Amino acid sequence: MALNVFYVTDAVGNPADPKIIESVRQKIGLSSLKVKELPLSYHTKAENEEQAVGVGGAVLLSLGSLVRRNLYNLGLIRSYS
Repeated sequence: MALNVFYVTDAVGNPADPKIIESVRQKIGLSSLKVKELPLSYHTKAENEEQAVGVGGAVLLSLGSLVRRNLYNLGLIRSYS
């Protein structure tokens, strides 16, 4: 019997829905799948990445607004709003 470890999350990185895990257990057999919580190091890593993404996104948004305003002032783009 093969023995492997898989860490399953949703598309955003949150823990998987318990209903989905239970459905998989029913399909492959209750004794074949053992479910454990994600390691603590995974949670702290995800939180650090989440904070970094939030700051980077704000910087990119303000940079985009600055570029758009300058292009508008130069007459290179028009406002359609």
